[in-house]
Amino acid sequence: MPPLLDSQQNVLREKIDGAGMRVRDFQIVNRDTPCLIYQLNPSWKFEFHGEARSLLVKYCPGLDSHETTDGQFTFDQACEHVIYWLENIERELHEQGAYGADEEPDWFRAEMPQQYRERIAEISRLSEEVERMGRLGRLLWQSGQPLNEAVRDVFSVLGYAAELTPRATTYDVTVDLDPKRRLLLEVTGIEGAIQKKSPKIGQVLQTTHEFATDDDRVVLAANTFRLMPIADRAKQESVTPDALKLIAKLGANFVTTHTLFRLWTLSADDHDAARREVERLHSQDGGVFKL
Repeated sequence: MPPLLDSQQNVLREKIDGAGMRVRDFQIVNRDTPCLIYQLNPSWKFEFHGEARSLLVKYCPGLDSHETTDGQFTFDQACEHVIYWLENIERELHEQGAYGADEEPDWFRAEMPQQYRERIAEISRLSEEVERMGRLGRLLWQSGQPLNEAVRDVFSVLGYAAELTPRATTYDVTVDLDPKRRLLLEVTGIEGAIQKKSPKIGQVLQTTHEFATDDDRVVLAANTFRLMPIADRAKQESVTPDALKLIAKLGANFVTTHTLFRLWTLSADDHDAARREVERLHSQDGGVFKL
């Protein structure tokens, strides 16, 4: 399947709405693959992956593979396939009682005691807080776009203007420390260490020469050994000596996303101390950054 255009995204939304689905939180994760995610309810999620010759459908809990179909698909055929599976999953959820028998009417909560409404508001607040914390927890295990977003978010929490870069840029996140100084972060999540031949080092080189000014600091933020328990990672070398030598020679810094996670937890206890560490990340002239 080719990349999805904005107009096709809107068509798919309309088709799903027209089918009477309960789908919400529509998200295009990757236009080129693409991966479409639908949140059916707070616990159940549906994923649709369109690749060159196949459609892969997944669903929660566990996101176990549900079906893979080989063949070439047009956009309209892919839409039909998505809606077909959403309808099947909706039916399964009803049978399992995942939605409950009926939805409460609009006036219901107004008739309930004040304590009920307060509890509902508190649950909603806590749910949002847990979701936000879970997104930052992706620093420990994710890769790709979710990891890029988590890196961006940790700097946003610290009060900096942080944003993802446009597609095809050689780095992933820009953090403005002040009107002149920036952190330019190339982000990656891998199941081993950063090696000398890693293409990420080439991207650090290109970022340094093409995008960074004298006031910027280029940083390679890597979630190394990302599927390994944190305690076991301490025994591993996140970046090999020869790879680190190349990074440091460029005046760039290397930091694990686990260290950024610790920076976020530090900010909860001492916000100013966490910001001082960010300043140190910028001022350090090449090498491994550690808290």
